[in-house]
Amino acid sequence: MNNWLVEPGETVLAGEALVELGIPGVVGDLCSPIDGRLVEICCAEDTWVTAGTIVAWVEGTTDPETAD
Repeated sequence: MNNWLVEPGETVLAGEALVELGIPGVVGDLCSPIDGRLVEICCAEDTWVTAGTIVAWVEGTTDPETAD
């Protein structure tokens, strides 16, 4: 099970839940690693994901080379 909480184009904050992932009886959130904008969802709802699966792309709002 996966239930998307954010739509492509929406801005997100680091630590904000993007999607709920789960199996019967267990649900957990996958959170954004950075502040930015959700660019693309790479797996549809009810798609089985495993460790290492790319589920979405988040574009950062700052350039890491110029960030303080």
